[in-house]
Amino acid sequence: FAGSYTHSVAFQPVLGSPRELKPGGELRLRAGIEGPLGDRTYFRVAGIYAARQNDQIDEIDANGMGDRISGYISLDQGLGPASLTVYAFDSYRADPQIEPTALGSAILPRGNVLALGVQATIPVARETRLTPRAEYRRSDRAMEQEGDDLERLGSSLRFGADLRQPLSRQLDVVLEASGLVGSTVHEGNSVDVTGFRLGFHVEARR
Repeated sequence: FAGSYTHSVAFQPVLGSPRELKPGGELRLRAGIEGPLGDRTYFRVAGIYAARQNDQIDEIDANGMGDRISGYISLDQGLGPASLTVYAFDSYRADPQIEPTALGSAILPRGNVLALGVQATIPVARETRLTPRAEYRRSDRAMEQEGDDLERLGSSLRFGADLRQPLSRQLDVVLEASGLVGSTVHEGNSVDVTGFRLGFHVEARR
């Protein structure tokens, strides 16, 4: 079990603009259970409830994200020298949310996000590890009115792999490759979305 409360102060989301945004305070409660189901099987499930006050713009109440309910479940299974993880999560946002951006404040509508994913860790050499992964994600939204039903906002398939090579006990080199294909709804029309990314970084541990 866990709980937290976050209090935010006002700030200017756009440099030089006199308008101030003060995110609402948030109370977050979490409960979960996890543990082994066998010698090489590990299970975890968790739920999070978050209640947030309305955001304020220039000390005037504006829309806030309201209550959020999220759930997460995963199963890790050892397979010889490799391991496999399958997971799912669902997050529901009860009210529209004000999000600060570089161009000013934007409103994220009331909505729901569902994801199903799988990830494996595979040894390809003595110390080199390959981690392929894939995730399907679906988003639904409603307009600001409380009575509106959720409608499909879009869906995507995210995939990729990391190749990790230790250089020492404290230093790893990681090569990352990922991609996304899917669609989103804009002004009633379905728009295809595609993107790819390649990255490289050095990871240090103490």
